[in-house]
Amino acid sequence: MTPRRRATIAEQYESEQSATEYARAYQDEGAEGRFFRLRVEVLLDLLSSIPRGTLLDVGCGPGGLELALFERRGEDFTVSVLDQSRAMVEQCRRALQGVHRVRPTVARLEAMPFADDSFDVVVAAGVLEYVDLDAALAELARVTTRGGRALVTMLNPVSPYRLTDWLVWQPTLRVIGTVERRLPGTGHQRHGRAPPGVHVVPAWRLERSMRRAGLEPVEVVYFDATVLVPPFDRIGPVARYIPLAPYRRAARQGWRRALGTAYVIAATPVDRAPGA
Repeated sequence: MTPRRRATIAEQYESEQSATEYARAYQDEGAEGRFFRLRVEVLLDLLSSIPRGTLLDVGCGPGGLELALFERRGEDFTVSVLDQSRAMVEQCRRALQGVHRVRPTVARLEAMPFADDSFDVVVAAGVLEYVDLDAALAELARVTTRGGRALVTMLNPVSPYRLTDWLVWQPTLRVIGTVERRLPGTGHQRHGRAPPGVHVVPAWRLERSMRRAGLEPVEVVYFDATVLVPPFDRIGPVARYIPLAPYRRAARQGWRRALGTAYVIAATPVDRAPGA
């Protein structure tokens, strides 16, 4: 990862304001909030087959997964959370105060301060896009117990939603922002966010990288399938007019996988061959 990309990522999530805004996004009634809530639901569904154990949430953010997990599973898991942003870890700790105790750690995913085979379940949701992928997957494989389960998520770069957002809508916003900066009297830039530094790969490529790291994929689930693309998903009347409910369910097979804006891969650690 280049220093510029690392600085861009850190700038997004290091401040107290960004952590607070991220927490509020889970309650958003629009596309962003829907995405976060659906991601939690898919992860909880995949966790339903695991009766109990130790769980590490890497890139925990404001603790959205933990809130839902403790509400439904009570004392089933002993939970540790990790994020490279101290503000995010503190936001997570505050959100869970009085609900359940978690063990917080501030560290990078590529260099986690845990012993080998430390956790029965390791979740990395919304974080692989921001790290050195191969190094991060190797660390996930290292700290997950043999026979345990790793759950990782990734934005789906070949979905109609992501293709439209990244190739059409975001470039359009940047052009508008450039024009605004050059117009006299605009005061401030309203459009055109800086590139967030994300790096995404399709599921087949992530599966290949996971196998190299010592994680054998056992299930791939796509979620947040939608026929609306930006900016129409942000227009309330349009979003309400089109019946989206049938498309929002998780998709393990069938045509709805192609519409999923993101996916989850469940994998189990395997012993790597010598020299691999």
